[in-house]
Amino acid sequence: MDVEEYRAMYVAEKTNWWFVGKSDLIKIILRSIVKSKIKDTKIISILDVGCGTGTRLEEMSGKYEDVIGIDISHDALRYARMRGCFNMICANAQSLPIKTESLDVVLLLDVLEHIEEDYTAIKEVYRVLREDGFLIITVPAHKFLWSLHDKYLHHKRRYNKDDLCYILEKNKFEIKRLTYWNMFMFFPVTLMVPFRNVVEFMSIRKKRRYLLPDLLNSILLSVLRIENKKIVMGNNLPFGTSIVCIAKKL
Repeated sequence: MDVEEYRAMYVAEKTNWWFVGKSDLIKIILRSIVKSKIKDTKIISILDVGCGTGTRLEEMSGKYEDVIGIDISHDALRYARMRGCFNMICANAQSLPIKTESLDVVLLLDVLEHIEEDYTAIKEVYRVLREDGFLIITVPAHKFLWSLHDKYLHHKRRYNKDDLCYILEKNKFEIKRLTYWNMFMFFPVTLMVPFRNVVEFMSIRKKRRYLLPDLLNSILLSVLRIENKKIVMGNNLPFGTSIVCIAKKL
């Protein structure tokens, strides 16, 4: 992604409905994983692959024993350092500079779609995870939703459930949960497909894609939090614009 995109993300990640809603869900998932593995929530090591501008690193800092961020972009890591994050490495997800079997959890949050060789990246994650370690993934869903937005963010692909299951199972991961997410926006986004490129071209030009009126932003966040609660209660959502997956190393 370009520098302007990282700047926009840095400004928006703590207030925009989509970023905050996803962050809330990941926090809940992490707490459930930690609870299932150990009693002391600080004795756990986490790698955030594609840590971006560092919001997750900042939130996890001090809560867990070892939190590491990796990103291929020096610009992203520069913004992360502005948040006070320093335990980071500039590296490629397809060749992680991490010791084999040294981590409890790896996050790949809206990262896999950026990687040319996604199979290789998953294989690397398997290598660095300890036995019974967890991988948490989010990816954009449905190939028919491909638009200018994907091109602008340098996506290589969008995923169907079968695509994601295939590369995980081939790399010896057991899928513990697989659900769609952002269900509420699925039909509006789908209906807008013929017009999305025009709308997104204008929003990208104006650099206002993450800026919404406060009331609308609050409503959208409230809806996502309802979805998050349903997922935490064990309900898999039947459709959505994203896929959330929890996988365990066998």
